[in-house]
Amino acid sequence: MDEVFEADDSIAFLGQSPVTASTTQLARTIRANTAYSWWDCLLLASALELNCTHFLSKDLQDSQTIQGLTIVSPFAHSPDQILVSR
Repeated sequence: MDEVFEADDSIAFLGQSPVTASTTQLARTIRANTAYSWWDCLLLASALELNCTHFLSKDLQDSQTIQGLTIVSPFAHSPDQILVSR
């Protein structure tokens, strides 16, 4: 059981906020406007709520912008290209 708590502690810096009703509603809006899976939309909604400007994904459409969040394929661009476009 201690291993579970150690694993939780090791990723705690990534955030501890629960998914809220507003996150879910935003994910539904994204889902209605894209062909992305529910889970991808939930991740995108969370990134938007955190005011992220870029979302790295090899699976979603490269360079698509959703409400100011730009999807970037890490395999199509160098890190320098990604950081310069900010």
